[in-house]
Amino acid sequence: MPSRNLIFIGLATVIALCCHSISAKNRHASIFSEALQIIQNEALVETSERQLFDAAMNGMLQTLDPNSSFIAQDQYQAFDEDLSQEFVGVGMEVERDAELNCIKVITPIPGTPAYNAGLQIGDRILEIDGQPTTDLSSQESIALIRGPKGEVVVFLISRADREPFNIEVTRDAIPVPSIYGDTRNADGSWNFVLEQQPEIGYIRLLQFGRKSTDELRAAVQSLENIDAFILDLRFNPGGLLNAAVDISDMFIGREVLIVQTKQRNGKIVSRRYATSATELSTEIPMVVLVNEYSASASEIVAACLQDHSRATIVGKQTWGKGTVQDLITMERNRSVLRLTTASYWRPSGKNIDRTVLKLEDPTQYGVSPDDGFEIPLTEQELTDIATARNRRDQKLRPADEAEPNDEAQPANWLEVDLPLKRAVEHLRSQLSGKANSKSAATP
Repeated sequence: MPSRNLIFIGLATVIALCCHSISAKNRHASIFSEALQIIQNEALVETSERQLFDAAMNGMLQTLDPNSSFIAQDQYQAFDEDLSQEFVGVGMEVERDAELNCIKVITPIPGTPAYNAGLQIGDRILEIDGQPTTDLSSQESIALIRGPKGEVVVFLISRADREPFNIEVTRDAIPVPSIYGDTRNADGSWNFVLEQQPEIGYIRLLQFGRKSTDELRAAVQSLENIDAFILDLRFNPGGLLNAAVDISDMFIGREVLIVQTKQRNGKIVSRRYATSATELSTEIPMVVLVNEYSASASEIVAACLQDHSRATIVGKQTWGKGTVQDLITMERNRSVLRLTTASYWRPSGKNIDRTVLKLEDPTQYGVSPDDGFEIPLTEQELTDIATARNRRDQKLRPADEAEPNDEAQPANWLEVDLPLKRAVEHLRSQLSGKANSKSAATP
């Protein structure tokens, strides 16, 4: 047969296969469209086409794994705000006061429009733009408070010993910090040392957002004359992989493996290594606090520092999310496909995921505390810690007030937060051992 004929047959075969593939795709698409139409016309409960589409997208992704999802148009803004650590609002924390049946100001964030307009801790918000807050949930009130940048929102405020009055606040972009310290100063800034142990640095990382690396670096660089350091990753659900890598790199001081990621069939797609640069001297002993709600990027940092013996892990076994989700924008950046595309593996070569990949030992997920440093807590103890911590976070400390006279505050915070207490005891014993060793070595 002439070679020209062979080429023609080959091209025809390729075209036929492509047409078959396209036909199969269109066939499924046509079936979906037919089902959508039937549901819209016949279902007992009337549902919009958009709602059905969003549900179908999520249903498809949920068959893959628990972490893949479709971020619909009405959820995209909140999702992007979480990662970018910024939203448009007035800059205050609020909660529902069930007893008074209104919304109460927990704290206005210093430097924000709410703070500059004169809103105060404990103010009761009776109305938002004329709408009574009676029976409004915290989330419903937040939805009313937020809005376009530059527009004014009017609050009807009730304050002790005054008739209700209006405060006008102009909405603006509000940065959301991802790091907290132990106590607040009078201006709302954080102290990054423990109040009862000022020789120990203490930073809580709430999430791994786009600004977290810079925030943590600045906080660590501000620490002076500390002998030990605690990084608190409890209740941290994770975030960006790059932030986890960069933050791990701040503490190691050696060019060692931080994390590696693998695609399907175990193919390694990336290995991320530390540099020799650090933000904290490797001579300073370090503890990382974790609990069962520490996940994903938190586990990358904890596993890395544990595997390289840089930090002691204290608390409770972590969540066990060892997969990477790519964020693929759709509909001209109005929605996002959050798709699991890889798994990450700690420097020791272990995978920590318990939801997608099968472990040889199903109990060995996540990051476990070092031997002797697991602190089991009851649900009530966990709630007590969170409640007391929240009260401490709201309290602004006058410069001349070392121990505020507040009955809601525990007399000794470390007696409430048992994992933190154990971390402090461990670090103090390390410092004592170093001092004794140095003294013995001196003639």
